[in-house]
Amino acid sequence: MELSTNNGILGNMWHTIEDHGIGWDIQWSTWLLDSFMSGIAKFLATVKGDIPQAVVLKEKDEVIFGALCEKQKNENGDGFTLSYFFGNKELPKDTTITDTNDPTLMGIIKAQCLQAHNLFFKTTQTKSNKNYIYEVLVILVNCIKDFFKNNLPKDPNTILSLENFFTIKGIVADPSTGAVELSITPSETLKQIVKEDDAISK
Repeated sequence: MELSTNNGILGNMWHTIEDHGIGWDIQWSTWLLDSFMSGIAKFLATVKGDIPQAVVLKEKDEVIFGALCEKQKNENGDGFTLSYFFGNKELPKDTTITDTNDPTLMGIIKAQCLQAHNLFFKTTQTKSNKNYIYEVLVILVNCIKDFFKNNLPKDPNTILSLENFFTIKGIVADPSTGAVELSITPSETLKQIVKEDDAISK
């Protein structure tokens, strides 16, 4: 199921964001999501190295989404892998973790929104004293999780994708609670961002 044409989930995202007192357009959700994914990849490309690097999005100190960039050795020379995840994934012990609220990362996300979609975000804070882009991202991730909670019990083959950015699949981990486990596969376009940045000289 393509996110950009699925007005059901996009409508739910829009209503939820509006309910939080944030003025929003239905199409902005996909624009912010693809800019978020691209922005993470671009940020990780600038900090990648021998030490694993991760970006996390938190809700009340709990990680709900993130990305990890690791250096890998292979027959064709060293390279980097990029993966995204839902929930509090166990990361390598020496991983450097950056919160999405980090000013540098947030600046890259905003710049990507402007460059890709001419979408400009002000720095206004919400009542919860969070940058409202951060708060909207939390809402979007939770809406995706709710989509799978509602649809996986009816169709275990439920898939959600955003063309050129990601494909999400899931399983019902605990039928008694409705808890789901989601896996996300980034597009080659996103993976290439960390692969093609500065060549490894070490």
